[in-house]
Amino acid sequence: MGSSALTDTSDNADAVAQGGGKELAETGAGQTVFLVIGAATMIAGGVGFRVLPRLVAGRGGAAA
Repeated sequence: MGSSALTDTSDNADAVAQGGGKELAETGAGQTVFLVIGAATMIAGGVGFRVLPRLVAGRGGAAA
């Protein structure tokens, strides 16, 4: 029929990676860490908000 329009790229011994060896693209993993830490802080704060008044009341002290 006709010749293929694809070219052979298997012999790339002198090819350079895109970016010229600079830092890899950011994956967003750092932002995920902040998200997990923020969620854990909110959960801990909610638990503390529910438990702290009970602890204060259990000691016989005046609740704020």
